[in-house]
Amino acid sequence: MFTFGRDHEVQHVLKRYGGEEKAALLVAVVNSVHDLIEGRTSIETTISAIENAFIEGRAGIWEKTGGWLLKVNADYPSSTEVWRRFACHSNANVRFRTAGFLTYFPKDLRKELYFVLRQDKSKKVRELAEGNWDFCEHPENYS
Repeated sequence: MFTFGRDHEVQHVLKRYGGEEKAALLVAVVNSVHDLIEGRTSIETTISAIENAFIEGRAGIWEKTGGWLLKVNADYPSSTEVWRRFACHSNANVRFRTAGFLTYFPKDLRKELYFVLRQDKSKKVRELAEGNWDFCEHPENYS
C-alpha cells in the first residue's frame, strides 16, 4: 500500500486539519494503517480506527478516512465489509458518506450498495446514491 510515510502523512494531517486535537481521529487512522503495514497491529484494529473516524469525524476527516479505507481495501479485500456496515448504519449521515464513495468501489460492491442506498429512508442518501450510480454508468453525460 502506497503512502508517503508515517511522519509525512501525520504532519500533513496536522497541518491540513487543524492540529492535534481537531485531527486526532485521522491521526489515529494514519498511525493504525502504518502499524498494519509494518505488521505491528491487526486488520481488525485498523478497521476499528477507520470506523471511528468515518462515523465520528467532522467534514474533511471522514472524507480522508474513506480514502484510507479504500487503500486498505486494495490490500485487504475482506475489509470492504466495513462499507456494507456503513451503508446500513443507523445514522443517515454515515449512510450519506458511504453513498459519496460509491464511485470508488469495485463494480460488484458498487452495485450491491447502490441497491441498498437507493432505497434508503433518507432522501439525501437516495439522491446521492442515484447521482453517483448514474455518473458511473453514464460518464459520457458528465464530460
